[in-house]
Parts: sequence; structure tokens; C-alpha cells
Amino acid sequence: MERKGFTLIEVVMSMLILGIALIGILGAFVMGKANIVRARHRLEVACLLQQTMEYLQDVSYGSITNSNYPEEPVTIDDAGTTTTSDDLIGTRLARPPLPVSAIAGADGLYKSVTVKIKWTERSWGGGEQGVSEELITYFRKE
Repeated sequence: MERKGFTLIEVVMSMLILGIALIGILGAFVMGKANIVRARHRLEVACLLQQTMEYLQDVSYGSITNSNYPEEPVTIDDAGTTTTSDDLIGTRLARPPLPVSAIAGADGLYKSVTVKIKWTERSWGGGEQGVSEELITYFRKE
């Protein structure tokens, strides 16, 4: 007598194999989303850095000092909500350390300005990782 169809063991084994494959695919989607979020944070930070540099270009050369630009908090990601408890907050620090005199033989005509943003990124495993981005430029005395 010939039976058509699958045995219970065949069905269970195929479901097990399919389940393992789907778990792997789902894991790839979760990791992909986490990477997209981190990339979005870095893009937002790059915009904040550029915005700070553009602001510094509009101020006078003499006012670019450490005391004029203290460390300040910045919102990197507001999570699309109106509450602040789920926001990703970092700190922005604009530092013009010293006039640079070694560039092209100029004597104090340039200031090196470093704008740095630091934040703590939540990782996929539940931990946290400190991340920072910085932008360095030189301003010339006119």
C-alpha cells in the first residue's frame, strides 16, 4: 500500500529547518536596523559639526577663544517623540586651542579650531559604547 504525503517526522524536521533559517534572517534585519540608526546618528552629528563651523566663520577672529565656547549638551536623536526621556544627548565642544604659527611660516595668523561631539551609543546587546566625531579647521586672521 503506497501512501501519498509526508510523515510527522518529515514535517517536524522541515519546520525546524525553516525556523532556524528564519531566525537567521530576522537577526540580519535587526542588525541592519541598528546599523541604520547608528549611521543616522553620525549624519546628524556631522550636520551639527558643520553648523558649528559655519557659525564660527561668521564671528570675528578675536572672539574665537576657549572661554567663549564652553561644553554644551546637544540633542542627536529625539526618537521622533515630544518627551525628552528617550532622546540621545551628546556634548558639543568647540576648542580653538592655540594660534598655529607653523603653517606656511605665518606668525599667529591662523587658529586651529576643533569641534567635537561625544555621545553614548546604545548597542544591540544592551550595552553602551562611547562615540565621538570631530571636525578640525583653521581660521585665518584678516
